[in-house]
Amino acid sequence: MLQIDNIDIYIQNPEIAKQLSFNLQKEEIKKEFPNAYFAREKESLEEYVFYLLHRFPIRMLKNHYIEDCIFFILNYENANFLSVTKELYPTIGKKYGKPFSSVERSIRGMIQSQYNYISEPLKEEIFPIVGEATPTNFFFLYHLAEYIKCHYYCDLGTEFTEIEKLVYLNNIKEENNALQILREEELKKIITRFLHAKLGQFRFIASKSQLLLVDLLVFFIKNNSDSLSEILSNKPMCKKWELINKEFLWQRVNTISFSIENAYQFIDKETYYEIFGDYELHRGATEYIKKIAAYLKEQENVRKLVIKK
Repeated sequence: MLQIDNIDIYIQNPEIAKQLSFNLQKEEIKKEFPNAYFAREKESLEEYVFYLLHRFPIRMLKNHYIEDCIFFILNYENANFLSVTKELYPTIGKKYGKPFSSVERSIRGMIQSQYNYISEPLKEEIFPIVGEATPTNFFFLYHLAEYIKCHYYCDLGTEFTEIEKLVYLNNIKEENNALQILREEELKKIITRFLHAKLGQFRFIASKSQLLLVDLLVFFIKNNSDSLSEILSNKPMCKKWELINKEFLWQRVNTISFSIENAYQFIDKETYYEIFGDYELHRGATEYIKKIAAYLKEQENVRKLVIKK
């Protein structure tokens, strides 16, 4: 059994920290997320992915490109900057001796023909947007891989006393706490669905600027911040989006302006007016982000996730 003096070693290792935090909060996590798909006892990552994919239509399982793409994304250092056409498809194609275009077409055809046969509970659990639209390859693969990253935890077989458990959970970084990771993913799902249903986002593709928009909204919802520049003090956020300095931050933020303009034609005008007090389109990304975050903070389903610590 661990001694309290050694707990810091486990806290400092992100992967071990996440695994242990899940083990120590397993019952609470499963109670809070009863519909989630977690690994069964002693199940490897490969077995878990196999188990999860077997919940999809059988024809999707026969397309090995999908499984290969999932593992490629899981092993990719930063999926937010992954180029599916220049990196993902060519790598998978090389494995099977096929051109990258053949891989892309095969996956696209499989999603288009089989997506509507995925059970509604499964779609609701894994994908942030469900409904009449068929997702793009990137949206489908990215969110499936993200789900696996957040829900696969193995049992390290480590026992803690109640005192050790308390010390560990009080000192672990939030980004390495499985319960907080799952809450943040649920928050992202709520935000994405809101942006789609009320503000016209995610209508054409799941662009990287829209994924950044979701992360920025999470930041403002969870922190009492007045300026986007404060994000530069958040190391996980800076690493994820390669925000080296203010110049890189504003370059990233400016890309959101395009998605704001493209989405405007699909807005729910009543909600838009509630948030902004007018129907004007030409507003800066900073104002857009801050006002949406302030609006969402008042929603009960968001407050429940943010208040819990």
